[in-house]
Formats: sequence, structure tokens, C-alpha cells
Amino acid sequence: MPVRDLSVETRPTKEVVVSSLTRDASVAACIFDLIDNSIDAARAVLVPMGDDEKDDFGLPKSYGGIQIDVDIGRNGVVVSDNCDGISSEELSKSVLRFGVRSKQPFGIGLYGVGLNRAIFKLGDRTELDSDNGSERVALNFLASEYLASPEWDLPAKALVSRGKPGTKIAISAPPKNVSKFISDRVWIDDFINESGKRYHRFVEKGLALRINKTEVKPVFIRLRENGPFPCRHKSYTTDDGVNVFLEAGQHQSHRFPAEEDFDRSTNNQLTDQYGWSVSCNDRLIVMCDTSEKTGWDKKWHPEFNGFVGYVWFTAEDGSSLPWNTSKSDVDVFSSIYQEALDDMRQMTIEWRSFGREAKKKRQRGEPLLAPGAKSTASEPGSSGISDSEAERAKPSSRASAGGTSTKKKPGSKDSQNKPPVKKTDHNELRTVLPNDVDERHCKNKLLLLVHEAKKTDIYDCTYSALALVRMLFETSAIEYMIRIGRASEMREYCYNKHYCNEVGEAEKKIKKKDYQPSLDGICDFLLNADNIWGAEKSPYIRQSAEKFKKHKADLNSALHWPLRTIGFSTALEIRNEVLPILRHFIED
Repeated sequence: MPVRDLSVETRPTKEVVVSSLTRDASVAACIFDLIDNSIDAARAVLVPMGDDEKDDFGLPKSYGGIQIDVDIGRNGVVVSDNCDGISSEELSKSVLRFGVRSKQPFGIGLYGVGLNRAIFKLGDRTELDSDNGSERVALNFLASEYLASPEWDLPAKALVSRGKPGTKIAISAPPKNVSKFISDRVWIDDFINESGKRYHRFVEKGLALRINKTEVKPVFIRLRENGPFPCRHKSYTTDDGVNVFLEAGQHQSHRFPAEEDFDRSTNNQLTDQYGWSVSCNDRLIVMCDTSEKTGWDKKWHPEFNGFVGYVWFTAEDGSSLPWNTSKSDVDVFSSIYQEALDDMRQMTIEWRSFGREAKKKRQRGEPLLAPGAKSTASEPGSSGISDSEAERAKPSSRASAGGTSTKKKPGSKDSQNKPPVKKTDHNELRTVLPNDVDERHCKNKLLLLVHEAKKTDIYDCTYSALALVRMLFETSAIEYMIRIGRASEMREYCYNKHYCNEVGEAEKKIKKKDYQPSLDGICDFLLNADNIWGAEKSPYIRQSAEKFKKHKADLNSALHWPLRTIGFSTALEIRNEVLPILRHFIED
């Protein structure tokens, strides 16, 4: 028998494709997919607007005027919106094509399966009517007939536009298992509440989302301001261009037992509101999680009670974000998520440590107060905050002149996620560090120093600013050397060249492994070691290191000599000349 060439069929069957999409998808997740598509259609209109219409990550500041209506009942699900409609070309080539990824910047309906999954999960009949203001398209079909047909294409119509953009998708004839959910009043109420969680950022920005004519209200757990535990926060950008912002603190209604207004019954009502929540492109995917996937390596314990944390991931390419295809959970294997997870663990450790200290205060009978607060037990009717503290807490009238960000965090109303990433003009910058300094590599002491430096005004707090410059240089230099694997080399250099020469061989009391490099030693090592900065950055970073060494005597005398004075203009000059190397140590 002669040799013949064969063609091997590899195309999937419709049944396998549809079954793989819908088997593990919940009814709620499929309806969320439809809402996500409407939000992306809104962004298609809003994102191209001017920069003043966007927040610091390129997301819309406002969804005012955008309306999405969802009707759920025993006969099916209908989602309609007044957003940008579908063109005939999009409907023909991409909208229902399995696996065609969305190209919408900052999108949330991104894997090319959401609409398909909803259609085949929620009902047998689908009616789609969409108008983009220039043309109108319509598509009606039965899923059962489509699956039985060998054809993969569906017939649709291109119609004359009504002149009003919007899309309506009606999915009816639901299977019994779906009908059971969507006809249950309790399930619908729970879905409305869950929608308030998932879409709280959009609703806070003005999106009108109505489900069965009920206006969805944002459901968001806020952090306590001016409490005894200072809120922790961190922001950075990954190598893939993903912006990450973390914030954590105390539930706004929680009180430690050592606090004077502690009420156990109130705390007991909050137990399901503790833990980490995670958002991608403003869409909440995990809420109040206390499992190992959000950094709770130890089983949740009552000493963790009161903790609330948020992680916000934002990227123009939504596929780079750490979420699963149904947007109902995190991708724990994502390197971007794993990096954030380290910071999440650190913040929970700090919370646990603080809780233990608070417990000791209660055992000693000492009240736990917010910084600067007075005990109400000693002064009935007092607000607990002194006049001087209240005055210092007021925003500086000079804040708008440079450096200190007045924007709110994502957890606050009317927030803009994090400080702008636009580089600050040194001539306008009043603070020790600009707000655009990336905190990706900052932890523990360095992170706190960076936060202080972003808030400390050199004009108002000249000597505090100079002290911060000195501490930042020393701490960030050591952290940088650890990060690039040259900390041991620097310690040995400083030990041999400085410590041994200063005290002499016979007077050595500190072993090399216990020696901490002095500031003088660090400066000398930076200027004499090879290949620290890289060829591209070496000229200007080395120049900045030389200038710091020149200013070191001024810094030391200002801090240690009681009668030595330095004006804010000199302090600004020092900051400007040292800033390049500080930024390098902190960010690279």
C-alpha cells in the first residue's frame, strides 16, 4: 500500500468548548461578566478623554452619566446600558469569537470568554441589540440550535442607527438549575449586596448601577483614621508596568480592649469584615479574606481581629493582572501577586505585634490612646486631641506649592488611588522626597523613612528634613547593597579600612560579622568600589555620592552642634544634590 499524507483534525467540538467555559462558572459570575462588558464599553468612551478626566493610573475619574440596568427573574436576565455600542465589524469578527482577548485599555472583560460564558450558562435564547450611534446591530439565536449545527457562524443583522448609543442583551429560557437561583428573592438580594462590593469603586465614581430597579450602593469597609494603630501603605510599579498600592489598618468601628470606648458586642458584629481585599483595575475580586492565599500563614486567630487591608492592582494591559478568568479570585502563582504578598505578610505581622502590645497595656491597666490624644477619663467631655496636635494635623497652606500630596487613598471617598507618578520639578518640591518615588523595594524602617520624607516640608522643618536626608542615605545605601548582593563586601571594606585603622588591631572589640558600617565607611566604599552603579548611571550617581560626602560635615554639625545653624535654602541645595543617589538606592 503506497504511503499517503494525512490531515489530522484538531478543531474542538462546540460541546467541549461550551462545557469547559460554563461548567465551573457560577450564575453570579456570569451576570458579573455582562456588567463588566458594559463597564468596558463605558471606558471605551471615557478613557480617550483628556488627562484631567483620568485618575493617576489612566482610569476614569468619573462615571457620571453612565447607567447600567440589570433585570433578573425566573424568565432570564436582561442587561442594558447607555454605553458605547458594538459595530458591525466587531460583532462579525470578535465579540462572540471564543478566546479573542479584549483590547480595551484598563479593561476588566479581558479574556474573550465572559459574554460567551454568560450566554451559554444563563439561558437558551439570546437577543442582542446594540447601537453605537452610527450603526445598529441585532443578533437572535438559540443555543440549542447553534450547538446542534455544524456551522460556527451565526446570522446577524446590520440596521439603521437610532442615533442613541447603548446595548441590550436579553438571555431567556434558563435551565432549571439557573432558574432556581434567579427566581429566588433572597439570592437576588445577596447578589445586589455583592454587586455593591464588587463595583464599589465604579459606583463611588458616579456609575448608576440598578438591579431590578434597586440602586446599588457601594459596600466598602473603611480604615480607621486617627486611631492608635497608624495605617500602613506602600506603592510601586512592577517591571511589567503594573501599579500596586497597598494599605492596611484598623477597621473604622473596631476597638482594642485597652481603648476607653471598647465594646465587645460591637467588635463581635464585625468578624466577617476583617482580612485582605484585592482589586484589579478597580474591580474587586477578593473581599475580607483571612486564608493562606492572602498571607495568613498562621490560622486566623482572634488577635488578628480588627485588621483590614487592601491591595489595588492597576494596568493598561488587564491580562497582566493577577486574577483568574472569572475575576472571582487571585492567581496565587502570579509573580506580581507573590511580590505583593510579601508586603501583605509584613503588614499583618506589624498588626499582630501591635495587638500584643495593646494587650499588655490592658493587663497593666493602661489606656490605649491614639498618638497625641488625651484620656477622656481625666478630662470629661474632651475630644481627646490637644489644640496643638489639632493645629499640626491641619493641611499645610504650602502643600500645594510642592511635594506633599493632598490626594486621598483608594479607601477614601473621592480617592485617586495613589500620588501622581509624574516626576516633580526639584525647584517646586518642598518635601525631602517627591511622591513619585517608587516604594517597591522598601520595607520596615526604610518604608517608614520614605513616608516621612514624602511628608516633611523642608521650609517648615529644616532640621528634621536634614536628619531625614542623613538617615535615608545610610539606611537606603545598606538596603541597596543587600539587594544587589554586596553588603558583605561593603562590611569587610569598612571594617578593614575604617574600624581597624581607627581603633588599632589590639583595641578591636567588635567582630567583623557584628560590625555595622559607619557613614564615613559607606561613603568611601561607594566612591572606591567597582561596578556599583552600572555604566549608564555611573556618571551622575557618582557625582551625587561625592556631593553627599561633601555635605556630610554640614549635616553632622547641624545635628550635633547646638549652635550651628543651616537655612532652608542650604537644606534645599543639599536635598537637590543628594536626591539622585537617594532615588537610586530606593528604587533600583
